[in-house]
Amino acid sequence: MSSDDTYGIPREFLRADLRDFEFYYSRGATAQYASVRKGIMAFLKGEFQSLFFFGHNGSGKSHVGCAVLNRLRAAGRGVRCVSVFDFFEDYKENQWVINPAFLAVEVLLLEELGKTYAAKNDILTPPLERLIKSREESGKRTIYTSNCGLTDIETVHGATIMSMIKGKAMPVHFPDVDWRVRINLERVRSTNGRTN
Repeated sequence: MSSDDTYGIPREFLRADLRDFEFYYSRGATAQYASVRKGIMAFLKGEFQSLFFFGHNGSGKSHVGCAVLNRLRAAGRGVRCVSVFDFFEDYKENQWVINPAFLAVEVLLLEELGKTYAAKNDILTPPLERLIKSREESGKRTIYTSNCGLTDIETVHGATIMSMIKGKAMPVHFPDVDWRVRINLERVRSTNGRTN
């Protein structure tokens, strides 16, 4: 698990800001990202207990998820980010006990749900199910990211996990535009003095 000073947030996203989302995503693609914006605003207003971000690699799920965490952290809320893989590695290191920080933190960003980890999925699913169930029952908020939809989540982790997420999370589809390419293009344009 990452050091406490980063709350598990990857270093490249420690300064992620929702204004990045507004700037980079709104340029020529406002309609495509209306549902993303709607999901973020509903979550920040407390209308949904959880969010389920899904879309292709590079579509901005992690960046936006960390930007939400940064906004909440700045407001004094407890946040933490962990990938499913790192959650499981931490679980093994703690002698098959779920880290209490993942259970208790107010808002958890759980990354890469549904990713296949070779033969580990059979032993990964039960602790993951306990984590999600515990957070759901205690009213803790969770943002899930995935490269696949709920049907694929069911295939990888089973019907119980899919059902729990479907019951509490607002699904938010990220359009199939590579966020990283968009940011780099905008940076080149601003460096060259062009704004369009």
